[in-house]
Amino acid sequence: MTKYSLELKLKAVLAYLEGVGSFRTVANQFNTSLTPLKQWVAHYKEHGIEGLMSTYTNYDI
Repeated sequence: MTKYSLELKLKAVLAYLEGVGSFRTVANQFNTSLTPLKQWVAHYKEHGIEGLMSTYTNYDI
């Protein structure tokens, strides 16, 4: 399970891109730190919503 849901990531990224506020303002609004928000925005710009999806692989022993 991921720490932040896809829905929260998408809302935060869209809020930043729509100009609601700066990185710091949006990060405080969504109770996250600055670094993950910047990474989410970069991933969203490059890959769209698929860039925000977590990639977890469960390997057999």
